[in-house]
Amino acid sequence: MMALILLLLFRPFFNEMLLKAPFQKSSSIYLTKSKMVKKNGIVGTLKLKENNGGGPFGNDINHLKFIIQFKTNNILRIKIVDFEEKRWQASPHVLTTTDEEELNKIFTTITTETTISNDDDIDKQKEEEEFNNNNLYEIEVSSVGEPFYFTIKRKEEGTIVFTTKNRPFVFSDQYITFGTELFSTDINEKTVDNDEEGNNEPNIYGLGERIDSLRLDIKNNKYVMWNNDNGNDEKTNLYGTHPFYLQAAKNHSSHGVFFLNTNAIDVRTKFNNDEKYLQFETIGGIIDLFLFLGPTNEQVIKQYHSIIGKSYLPPYWSLGFHQCKWGYKNLKELESVVNNYKENNLPLDVIWSDIDYMHEYWDFTFDSVNYPKELVKEFVNDLHFNGMKYVVIVDPGIPKVDLKKESYEPLELGLKLDIFIKNPTNKANAWSTVWPGACYFPDTTNPNFSSSYWTPLIHKFLKDVPIDGLWIDMNELATFLSERLFDKFNLPPYNPKSQLLYYKTLPLNSNMYISNYYNAHTLYPYFQAKATAEALQTFYNGKRSFVLTRSSFAGSGKYTSHWTGDNYSTYSSMRSSIPSILLHNMFGMSHVGADIGGFQGDCKEELLIRWMQLGSMYPFSRNHNSVNQKAQEPYQFSQKTIDISRNVLLNRYRLLPYFYTLFAKVSVEGGMVVKPLFFEFPEEQETYRIERQFLIGNYLLVSPVLEQGDVTVKAYFPNAIWYDYYKGDLVTRSANQSTLSFVELNAPIDVLPLHLRGGAIIPRQEPALNTVKQKGNPYELLIALNNEGQAFGELFLDDGESLNTIENHNYTLLNYQVNNVKNQLIIQEIVKEEGYYNNDNKLVFNNIKVYMGILKQLKVCSVTVNGQAFHNYFFHSDRLVLEIEKMKLTVGSKWMVEASLC
Repeated sequence: MMALILLLLFRPFFNEMLLKAPFQKSSSIYLTKSKMVKKNGIVGTLKLKENNGGGPFGNDINHLKFIIQFKTNNILRIKIVDFEEKRWQASPHVLTTTDEEELNKIFTTITTETTISNDDDIDKQKEEEEFNNNNLYEIEVSSVGEPFYFTIKRKEEGTIVFTTKNRPFVFSDQYITFGTELFSTDINEKTVDNDEEGNNEPNIYGLGERIDSLRLDIKNNKYVMWNNDNGNDEKTNLYGTHPFYLQAAKNHSSHGVFFLNTNAIDVRTKFNNDEKYLQFETIGGIIDLFLFLGPTNEQVIKQYHSIIGKSYLPPYWSLGFHQCKWGYKNLKELESVVNNYKENNLPLDVIWSDIDYMHEYWDFTFDSVNYPKELVKEFVNDLHFNGMKYVVIVDPGIPKVDLKKESYEPLELGLKLDIFIKNPTNKANAWSTVWPGACYFPDTTNPNFSSSYWTPLIHKFLKDVPIDGLWIDMNELATFLSERLFDKFNLPPYNPKSQLLYYKTLPLNSNMYISNYYNAHTLYPYFQAKATAEALQTFYNGKRSFVLTRSSFAGSGKYTSHWTGDNYSTYSSMRSSIPSILLHNMFGMSHVGADIGGFQGDCKEELLIRWMQLGSMYPFSRNHNSVNQKAQEPYQFSQKTIDISRNVLLNRYRLLPYFYTLFAKVSVEGGMVVKPLFFEFPEEQETYRIERQFLIGNYLLVSPVLEQGDVTVKAYFPNAIWYDYYKGDLVTRSANQSTLSFVELNAPIDVLPLHLRGGAIIPRQEPALNTVKQKGNPYELLIALNNEGQAFGELFLDDGESLNTIENHNYTLLNYQVNNVKNQLIIQEIVKEEGYYNNDNKLVFNNIKVYMGILKQLKVCSVTVNGQAFHNYFFHSDRLVLEIEKMKLTVGSKWMVEASLC
């Protein structure tokens, strides 16, 4: 008996040792029983071949049905399910109703006996006639009677995007696997992407959340996805699950793959002379696969976001700077932080409280001694009066208070509504231990959770103290106990992880409303974020919510911002923040950042300076660290640190109109606020491995110092015109360079290297110490000319806080363009949408700065503004920079500025 218990307990580890790849031990064979080509898809049925040995763990599903849906001319959906559709499916809970209705209309055609008995194959010519001529893909599916496979090719080039042909395919009760052969890149010459054996590895990115390199190592690897509180341990599954990857390539031939499954997943990759594959493995659910044909990297990401949901437009104030620490022991300490920022003229929009503010770490309470509710309310009102905001943390665990001795509404209401996750054995509430001690956990999938439980609790909490946003932590779910359990859900026949699946979370046989915890674990934070955002929106009567989440699933970015979790005060952790932030932008979570200075450990002064520089360019910018660690607010260090921090933060605030315009575009179109260099320069092979630099939008290149003691940066400059952001100097190559490539930049301790791409117009605004005080300040344009003497840009304006301003056309969108017409630089404002007016303070454009280094041997002879001579300008002939000042032009007045060159 003891031997059996030990075997069950350590079975996941035996799986790792003995079954490195279970699908290599044995695989099922499914025969194509029927197939039908429809106008908008291919449907069919599969039957397990008799006496074929089956999958490695038995319990293969005998009858399956499949659909390959032509969603658009560049998006395909492949769904394979048990014939009766009794198995768990995540899509109804994640995708829009429209997406599911479209699929079901096609799927119902194979639920009748007529279709099932259709054993006549469709010839290739008839299949092709049904396809839309605009499709980027063509599809090959096994003929009736053959072992099942499907192949997706690019129609124009004939290159294979995804093929299951000759790959293991298993569809059993607790083990599903399928995959594709991987093919070499389209680069023949020896490049940085050639492995040691000379193979051209595909460039693959994604499969998060983890601390890892941006470009995945696919030689022989396994990537696990399962929400877990693993800190910031490298190369392991962390807080979120995002089963999406981008395969990036030259010549506009990139594609993406999304596996919609909420069970524990791993992806195995091999790329050598003998084997080249990418293989999905999961322990439940179904196969629900989306392919995005791009063909550009940006288009792939936008197509992915069109399925999971586009990143939300955050309130304008949340783009300002945030300060937090676990360990602000009382309200007086919190007030001191705000005052020190003010006294040192350091910009600050938001002050935060970690669990310190709570009574005994209970949600929706205040410590009556250290954070008296009435005094906190006065503090928050004073913050609001001075243009600042307050955000506090809320954890999922609701403590098991003895209600005979004291009242606690979150517990009382939860028991009344029967809202908590259930223990499967006796239907009692499941519990585990977190910060308050023994806790129950509300079931975020319960239809009463949002409207009857979470929203009323949040509303009552905010009525007491007008808090501006909520921080939802520990929502993987994370617990401090890992109970030993021996059933099939807690010890499945295959475990993708090296840890037990129930490590630091609830037992997986616990029951939630929509399914058991085994199936719905990774959806817990998704539904919590949605409910929290909606509660804030209804309380604040149509204003945008601000919610920061640690854990996430595909599509969480529709509702929430994200930070990368419990990082370290090390240069390594600072470096790894860049790939994490870029990947989460791919995953549709554009408002993302890492804890500046690091959460764990004591941050040294030089590290804080360099991290404040980098963090000032994060989409979400917050300094935060842990209890019992040295305080790391900038003013805790020398005057040098204060001055440098002030400068980089003021520069961030100056750039907020540019950031906000990017966020607005992404919320409508999908895409990324910050992006890797290869997105804009896919033909330059060096860009595919660069993860120490990034672009903000298409134009602003960030090249931070990431090594201790360094005062230079070896920065890569893609083939374009580049100007120094601060002074406008043209970046030039050395005598032996045909293109810029790598350039060593001077970066003393007070410099963050930033460069502007030729052709850019960046809208900026005179900075202030918070976004409210900055709101009416004058705007300016920073212009960098390209080879043709042209530049383009845009500015999005709304009130910064109302919901649906874009849908309701309560916004203004302005385009800016520069053209060089016969040595006449013409700078124009063009109104594309005119729905927002700032009646309190009419906005003005004061200044224009033009970087003209590409127009050598020319100077500015005169300037006119709206046809009238204007003399308040200066031309720097040494750097070829034109500065026009104090124009006082009304924003949105369709003005024109002309500069005559001679």
